[in-house]
Amino acid sequence: MKSADTPTALRQSTGFLLGRAAAIARADFRTRLEAHGINAKHYTVLTHVAERGARSQSAIGASLGLDRTTMVQLIDELERLGAVQRGLDPRNRRAWLILITPAGRSLLRRLARAAGASDRAIQAGLSEAEVAQLQELLARIIEGGPSQPVARPIEQPTNLPASP
Repeated sequence: MKSADTPTALRQSTGFLLGRAAAIARADFRTRLEAHGINAKHYTVLTHVAERGARSQSAIGASLGLDRTTMVQLIDELERLGAVQRGLDPRNRRAWLILITPAGRSLLRRLARAAGASDRAIQAGLSEAEVAQLQELLARIIEGGPSQPVARPIEQPTNLPASP
């Protein structure tokens, strides 16, 4: 949907504009990552492990807001790719630490280039100053701003009749 085709009320809606911009960015990013056999969640976990070091699967999941089932699946897939490995936690023999492998670091370098290309593509119409301003504004929205609470997800109604 081009701007001229978008109703005025939607062009003035921050939520609508953020949603459309996110959809455009997500589609470009997804396409570039899929060329490497990876999705955005894999990239997020791999980046987290590379930057934060060995941590438990549950600690990574909690930090990223990913549930246990999703984390197990993502780590299993990254392990099959040779990007991470599980190692015993010397402080807790019942826990596993997730470690990035040399192959994982190599993959992450390729993925970072793909992510950079995606950023450049979606920022093509902006100056460097505008990109910096956009990133600052988005970070403030995500963090909830100085005096407003962080937005909560919309709760799904529980009193709807069952589907036929």
